[in-house]
Amino acid sequence: CMLWLPYGIRHAEAYSENDVVFLLDTSLSMQDSDAIRAAPDSILMLMTMMDPSDRYGVIGFGTEAVPLQPLAHFAELRPQAMLEAPYTGYTNTGAALNLAMDWLESAKGSEKLIVILTDGEIMLPGKDQTLQSVQQFYWGSERASKAKIPIYIYQIKSDELAPEYHINSGYMETVSGTSEELLENLWQWEFVKDMQPTIINIPLEKQDGLNTVKLPLAKADRVRYVLRSSAPGNAWFGNDRTGPVLKGNRVKVFEFQNVEGPMDLRLDYPADTRITLDALVETGGRLKAEAEDRLMRPGVEVKITPLLEDSDGSLLADSWFNGRKVQVTIDGEVQDGMVQNGTILVQTNGEAKDKIQIEHIAFEDLDFVFTGEQQLSAEVRHHNYLAVLFTVCGTAL
Repeated sequence: CMLWLPYGIRHAEAYSENDVVFLLDTSLSMQDSDAIRAAPDSILMLMTMMDPSDRYGVIGFGTEAVPLQPLAHFAELRPQAMLEAPYTGYTNTGAALNLAMDWLESAKGSEKLIVILTDGEIMLPGKDQTLQSVQQFYWGSERASKAKIPIYIYQIKSDELAPEYHINSGYMETVSGTSEELLENLWQWEFVKDMQPTIINIPLEKQDGLNTVKLPLAKADRVRYVLRSSAPGNAWFGNDRTGPVLKGNRVKVFEFQNVEGPMDLRLDYPADTRITLDALVETGGRLKAEAEDRLMRPGVEVKITPLLEDSDGSLLADSWFNGRKVQVTIDGEVQDGMVQNGTILVQTNGEAKDKIQIEHIAFEDLDFVFTGEQQLSAEVRHHNYLAVLFTVCGTAL
């Protein structure tokens, strides 16, 4: 199925197209170290929540390195082969890393990245074959170092592996943990933070049964819900039992358009299952801006109110936004703004002006993607300071 992902996930000033290759350990030892199949689920989550201009590829590695997904944009991905890849065979990490480098050396992305999900071993049937894969691995690491391509490893903890076969490279950034910790702490990886996924965490009333799911936005053009659970189970939206468009072992992806008001979510999971619901939200609208001199101080006070596309209703009317900070670019300078009662307030410094130009609002700071026009100008209303002085004096008298 063709899936969408909202644009503008990262700050405009930090934006760049990425080519990301995931190396998925599909060896037999993963049946024990990743019995819950968190590794393919985590790749699905990362691809689901990143920018659509990025390209993703997946290479599975058992005895051989097998392409599970050639580099492609999200709408062109077919992740089912990855989600259903069996854990079998030996572990040829060296061949997989060099295949990833072959892909990335010819790729055109301005930023390139390799992510390895493994239990940390290199092992083939014979000692000579294992040694060759180890040598290939370090050769691939050297290729990545020369090309300045970062490599991140999530090493799934396992007590069954011989230490001499564990992956060990000072060039790579390694995080260790269990399968459960992989799914729970996915957003804490440094490279994930750098890519700045724009998501809203939706609190759930119940971990089993009927939930009411409500977005803080008055209206959303498109919503992608990503449900993550510590145990397998079932979930669906509404009375029509709308199911997921993508389904991993512990990750389910739902998509909706033109969402207004709350939606019913039915959960059917074992007792004590930990469940997390995140939303990627895209919405249009229009902006209204007012500006006036700051009273008795240099600079301008700017009020920007995002409105619904077809009415004067405030897009940020929900109290969830109150106090949230958002960066606004005005006349070429990035300013700090804050949401108060549906309006973004910005206090600028400097000389008084007759007109200001609003060039960009980082709505991703508010955890959603705004697709409406962001550039607009506003006339600055100047105070009559003589009238202000008389008013102050009269009040004092």
